[in-house]
Order: sequence, then structure tokens, then C-alpha cells
Amino acid sequence: YELIERGAFRAKDIGFVPTVYTCNQQLKAENMRLREDLDSYKRAANKAKEAFLKMQKERDFHRMHHKRVVQEKNRLICDIKRLKAHYASYEPVLKQLTEKYQSALRQKMLTSLERDRAVGQVTGLQAILRNLQSEYAVQIPVQKGKIFLTTNLDCL
Repeated sequence: YELIERGAFRAKDIGFVPTVYTCNQQLKAENMRLREDLDSYKRAANKAKEAFLKMQKERDFHRMHHKRVVQEKNRLICDIKRLKAHYASYEPVLKQLTEKYQSALRQKMLTSLERDRAVGQVTGLQAILRNLQSEYAVQIPVQKGKIFLTTNLDCL
């Protein structure tokens, strides 16, 4: 084309446009299409990479959360075992204290019965004593620091 424009050749001498030019245009078009495809693939790859990184972060978060939950579960299991052992030691002491309480309650009841019986006897004896005192006249004269006891023994 340049040579035709300069006048070095005439159009009839040259003939058709060489296929190299059309081939170059086709290759440029294909090159542009491939570059666009490459850009779209790069965008898709970057998007996939971001999604992958996000998934890794979520995986790591859930993995750490799971580890924390497992540690807490193990700690709680140890606490439960320790508390079971601790309260197992209370059972014999509690049984012993219950027996002591029952024994003390029985002793209290027996003491209460004995006291009631003793009070009844004392009351009866006091009544008998009052009856005897009313039957006998007890006189206590006091002379010069000495006590003389005189009784009326007529009824004996």
C-alpha cells in the first residue's frame, strides 16, 4: 500500500491484498479476544482466591471455637469428677451425723420421760409430805441460838 501511494507500483501490478495482512488482522482480533478471556479468568481466579481465603478464615474460626468447646467440656468433666469425689466424702460424715442426731433425739426423749416420771414422783412425794405435815403439828421454838423440835405424836 505504501509503495502504491508513493507511485513505485501500480495497482494492477500488485493484484490482491496479500493474505498476510488479513492473517495479521485475524491474529490481532484473536489476540484481543484471548486477552479479554485472560482478564476474565484472572478476575474469576481472584474472586475464587478471595472466597477460598474467606472459607479458610471461617474454617479456622470454627476449628478454634471447637477446640475451646472441647477444652471447656474437659474442664467441666474434671470439675464434675472432683465434685463427685468431694461429695462422696460427705456421705459417711452425713450418715454418721444422722445417726448421732437420731441417738441424741432418742436420748432426749428418754431424758424427758425420766424427768416427767421424776417430776411426778416429786409431786406425789410433796403431796404426801403436805398431808403428813398437816396431820402432825410441827413446832420449831427457838431458844438462845438452839433449835428445839417438838412434835405432836398423839396420832402415832
